[in-house]
Amino acid sequence: MRFLKYPLFVSFLILAACNNATKTVSVNADTIVQTDPQQATAINSVYLSEEPWINQDGQKTRLKDLTGKVQVVAMIFTSCGYACPKMVENMRAIELALPAPLLKKVHFTLVTFDTDNDTAAALKLYARQKHLDSNWTLLHGTEDQVRMLSMLLDVQYSKLPLGGFNHSNQMTILNQQGEIIKKIQGLDIDPQRSLQVINSILNKK
Repeated sequence: MRFLKYPLFVSFLILAACNNATKTVSVNADTIVQTDPQQATAINSVYLSEEPWINQDGQKTRLKDLTGKVQVVAMIFTSCGYACPKMVENMRAIELALPAPLLKKVHFTLVTFDTDNDTAAALKLYARQKHLDSNWTLLHGTEDQVRMLSMLLDVQYSKLPLGGFNHSNQMTILNQQGEIIKKIQGLDIDPQRSLQVINSILNKK
């Protein structure tokens, strides 16, 4: 299935210009955005696509394979000089703050914008450099897959002419079925606020 018929995003609310030659421009406030209930009903789950992705181990995997755990998700690219490493650092802070019983129920997923350069080997190296263990999944997909997922997560991005990407600084927390529960925007976040969201999902009857 091709998604090229969908229009590209042309407006950016929270942007990070991330390449070696460009400084990041971003809004750093920790902003938690409540998902619109009507939108959540329409989207239902971001795991609906059956198209395979490639993870950092070079294995084919589908988004639905993430079902069963709360997911903390961000879209990045490995050559990003500032915003992406900061988002990964924020996710690591959340991971380290989770009590052991809860950590078993939470997973962390990174999806690369860079379909040309972020191969499985590049993602594996990035995971090693950032000390990301088996509780992390790093995904490489086609341009169409990345564009569609970004639309579902409401992450806005565009490729820069000289390399790198402008993109939203956003983490998204999904419930066990892949439904969007919270969008956390900004680079200077409070991990405790994310823990509250995760606790509310896990304690929901």
